[in-house]
Amino acid sequence: LASARPHLAPMRPLLRSAVLFALLATAAAAQPVWQELADSPYNDYRSEDISFLDAERGWAVDGGGRVHRTLDSGATWTQTASLGFDYLRAVAFVSPTVGWVGTLGSSRTLYETRDGGRTFTDISLRVNPLTHGICSLFAVSDQVVYGAGTYNGPATLIKTVNGGQTWTARPLAPHLDTVIDVHFFDAFHGLAVGGTRAPSGGIRPRVIETRDGGSTWTVRHTVASVTNGWGWKLSFPTPEVGFVSVEKYGDGADAMILKTTDGGVTWAEIVIPDAGSGSMQGVGFVTPEIGWVSGRGTTSMTTDGGATWAQLAIGEGLDPNVNRFQFIDGIGFASGQKIHRLDARGVAVEPGPNL
Repeated sequence: LASARPHLAPMRPLLRSAVLFALLATAAAAQPVWQELADSPYNDYRSEDISFLDAERGWAVDGGGRVHRTLDSGATWTQTASLGFDYLRAVAFVSPTVGWVGTLGSSRTLYETRDGGRTFTDISLRVNPLTHGICSLFAVSDQVVYGAGTYNGPATLIKTVNGGQTWTARPLAPHLDTVIDVHFFDAFHGLAVGGTRAPSGGIRPRVIETRDGGSTWTVRHTVASVTNGWGWKLSFPTPEVGFVSVEKYGDGADAMILKTTDGGVTWAEIVIPDAGSGSMQGVGFVTPEIGWVSGRGTTSMTTDGGATWAQLAIGEGLDPNVNRFQFIDGIGFASGQKIHRLDARGVAVEPGPNL
């Protein structure tokens, strides 16, 4: 994505306002629009996760045990496998043939495929010690892959450094009691989000950071005002600017996300007014300014990095149950009841008042 900020010489306030209005109008007109992929799998709840190698080849998994694949950027989809009654929660592919699927609520917590998703092998016993569930998988390379789970605890990080032949598991306590998502910038530097137990017995959302591949962690932010919620998903449009969605219950109506501008060291809490239940799950930013947060029946959009928000009506491109966004080569995908696609390759002007 190309981004350009025009240089404005000093000018009179009225003229400057007119120029600013014109620039913002041009940017708004160029806003990318999500399209529902008609042939994509439908789930009355949602597809839990997606993994795209490039703008053409991707996989989706859902709680019904189904694995679907597309080879044409989502225009058509094929169900490649059904893993019985296992609840498929996470997926990561590192090549057209090799990938992994994580599950919840099953003794078969980790599956591997070596044929593009046509057949899967239960490799749960390769994880040492055995973990009881996986909420996310993140591939740094074809050799280094991380995973984490679960949303209801205990919080565990899993890791392979040899392409899935062996996996290690490490508890994230005392930093996290529950964990939902991980994001790694390289083989050693990454973030995890989930929750820590509050003195009242609830769960407070928290972000933690590692710089040594998960051996040690530093707490970077805890949401003190929320006592029943989690940090849910991570989205980094650049290495410095990132966002975390906050899923919460019973702590007021306003939804919330977290934002960092220094690669995850410090975080600001951003309120999203009028966002339904206040409980957010999927979060995706295609630039530091343009992004969406979705889940629990509401989708909100910002074009100024979270300073202001608008709620999208049902039918405005995204269904309100998105759990995962992914952007690759200027193309975005979102997994809700259907899979959605966004062509953002033409976005050139960053909206916002800081000209």
